[in-house]
Amino acid sequence: MTEAIRFGDAVRYPFREQGWAAKAGILALLSFIPVLNIAAVGYEVEIARRVAKGESSLLPAWGDLAVHFRRGIGLAIARYIYFLPILMLMALAFVAASATLFTIDTRYEAWSWVFGLACGGGILLGVVFGLVFSVVSPAVTVRYLEIGTLAACFDFPAIWGHVRLHPKPHLAVFGWILALSLILGLLVGPASVFLGFIPCLGTLIYPLLYAAMISALLLVLAHLEGQLLRIVLGSAVLSLPA
Repeated sequence: MTEAIRFGDAVRYPFREQGWAAKAGILALLSFIPVLNIAAVGYEVEIARRVAKGESSLLPAWGDLAVHFRRGIGLAIARYIYFLPILMLMALAFVAASATLFTIDTRYEAWSWVFGLACGGGILLGVVFGLVFSVVSPAVTVRYLEIGTLAACFDFPAIWGHVRLHPKPHLAVFGWILALSLILGLLVGPASVFLGFIPCLGTLIYPLLYAAMISALLLVLAHLEGQLLRIVLGSAVLSLPA
């Protein structure tokens, strides 16, 4: 019988030590800094590896930032490549929407429906690609942790093999992260609007709330990916590199 994904363990994981806030704060900060956010991906990778191998239940120390950077660079590049078509489709939708507005009530108005169709199609395809990648993303991370190379993130037969053999755990990771994202968004969104009415203070707290949300999602996701890795590899997970 396949081991189930334990969402409760993933949610409780970051709070098992007194110094969790400082480590989560560094993660939140790095997540918003271009290039350095690769180290945040490396931190995610290290958490997943530890959870999979049943090592320390505490958050990893940041220590040498270069180590986390090295661990996460391959997966970070792969995620960017996967997201590139989505970004291009959204850019197409934006350009088409702008063209639609500019052609209304002009001699080019006949083209407005073409641009409107392109805008809607771009958004729809972007959402579809985004959902598909969100579903397979945990499997991509598992493959990266298993092999440790950029090429492993595009080993589609192996990635599909993991999903085919263990569909429920993969869907569980996707479902739990989606649910948590929606819950946190419903909490942070209204709070940000309310804080926006507070002069000066609201402007400072607004980005901090979103940084905290991203940090929480990354920590929970990393733990869930570690559980998934243990399910996919079984006893072979003990042979993962340190």
